Amino acid sequence: MTLIQRSFTFSVLFHGFLLASAYVVLPSLRPDINDAEEIIVVEMVDIAELTNAPRALPEPEEKPEPKKAVESEPEPAPPPPEPVVKAPEPEPAPPPVESEPEVAALPPEPEPEPEEKPEPEPVQKPEAPQPSQALADAKPKKKPKPPDPFASVLKTLEDLKKQVPVEKKEEPEEKPEKDEDKKPSFEEQIAQALQVTSTKAADTSKPISISVREAVAAQLRRCWIVPAGAKNAEELVISIHVDMNPDATVRNSSIANMERAMTDSFYRAAAESALRATKNPRCQPLPLPLDQYEQWRTMTLNFNPQDML
Repeated sequence: MTLIQRSFTFSVLFHGFLLASAYVVLPSLRPDINDAEEIIVVEMVDIAELTNAPRALPEPEEKPEPKKAVESEPEPAPPPPEPVVKAPEPEPAPPPVESEPEVAALPPEPEPEPEEKPEPEPVQKPEAPQPSQALADAKPKKKPKPPDPFASVLKTLEDLKKQVPVEKKEEPEEKPEKDEDKKPSFEEQIAQALQVTSTKAADTSKPISISVREAVAAQLRRCWIVPAGAKNAEELVISIHVDMNPDATVRNSSIANMERAMTDSFYRAAAESALRATKNPRCQPLPLPLDQYEQWRTMTLNFNPQDML
């Protein structure tokens, strides 16, 4: 056998010896244990739907011990009654004294009148020396009012009118103004458009005039709020297609240049503002001749921010 095998065999035998000795020695080292065990009584009871077990007897209540009667102390004897003292007999009342007759009261003596004190003699004040009669009669002279320059001018003008005959002023000849220099103002165009009475009957065959369209646009511009800070405001000329009712109110309106409105945000904001102006009830009905409904039933209105300046 090799050394390893001999060592392994010796180790196995040694460990087996230890286990055998422990099996024999260790039980003897335990303390003695009583074999008596607690007996538990178990009663077999049938299981049923209703419980039929006897009720537990109530524990007897402990009766309180009777209190010992407290020995009452003997009451002290009542004191002897005091002897009753007899009240002394009342003395006889003295005889009534006759009242003397009342003497009539004498009238009170009149009080002496107070002596009048002599009034003190008034002290004569020294008379102030009277001013001379001339000074008394003299009245203060009023300052003369300064002459009114405006009244003097009026008086001078009246004198001149009396002296100089009234001459008729020759009216200067009106020079004909060129059509290029004289341009009707915006208010004049509105006034011309709003004139209802006319000497000539309206020709329904002709299209609606530009002045009426401008008057309509001018009325709608009052409800048009131009967006602030618009880029290139001079190029924001907005065209709105308008469908009208017979009573000159707007039935429908739309933006003419929708392509630009979709690409230019400034133009779209101004166009939407103009579109709201056409639908604003404060600017309706429009100043249109009602007898020419066929002519202005559909229109195109132009909104220019430069006209708002």
